[in-house]
Amino acid sequence: MDAQRRTGAELTADAISRCVGDTIFALPGSHIGGVLDACRRLGMRVVNVRHEENAVLMAEGWALVTGQPGLALVTAGPGLTNALAGMAESRRHRIPRRVHATTRRRASHQVRWSKLLASPESAIARAALG
Repeated sequence: MDAQRRTGAELTADAISRCVGDTIFALPGSHIGGVLDACRRLGMRVVNVRHEENAVLMAEGWALVTGQPGLALVTAGPGLTNALAGMAESRRHRIPRRVHATTRRRASHQVRWSKLLASPESAIARAALG
């Protein structure tokens, strides 16, 4: 595909494939649907979960078993909030994993909430992220 006509979802999927390999864990939703579709087109395996915390814990297990960093893909706002407990748990075990939260431009309230939640000044973020 022409590099000038690539979507943000396609660029994100390319970056994911270079950084974490061929498997990601996600709760499918409208905010991340484009990224998940682009990952599948690249031949990546998308493991669907029922809760964002499970996505993070599965990414942790993947990292333990394979030695590759695990990736949980969640939506911003409530999705990131749900992922925090799993992030704290994998941090406690010092397991390499990535959590990527994304949203559409129109959901600016979720972007603001996610930035606040993950900011270094947030007690929740300090507990979950170190």
